[in-house]
Amino acid sequence: MTDGGLGVAFFSPFDTHRYFLPWTPIRVSPIGLGPFFTHRGLEVLQSELLWIWLPAAVLAIAAWSSRRRLPSVAN
Repeated sequence: MTDGGLGVAFFSPFDTHRYFLPWTPIRVSPIGLGPFFTHRGLEVLQSELLWIWLPAAVLAIAAWSSRRRLPSVAN
């Protein structure tokens, strides 16, 4: 789901075709420290927060809260 790279080789090594999703919301990070600390680097961090870290945090909190609500089974 990034806007760069070579794509994903789903059927490697049987097929060399690489696939891309039609929707690419995650920005690709610039290489190196200098280019990273620019406006482009900030855009990358924002897209990663929105599309990776926020959903992962919501999923982790939901899993944690559902485990807390389950009654313990004692033998």
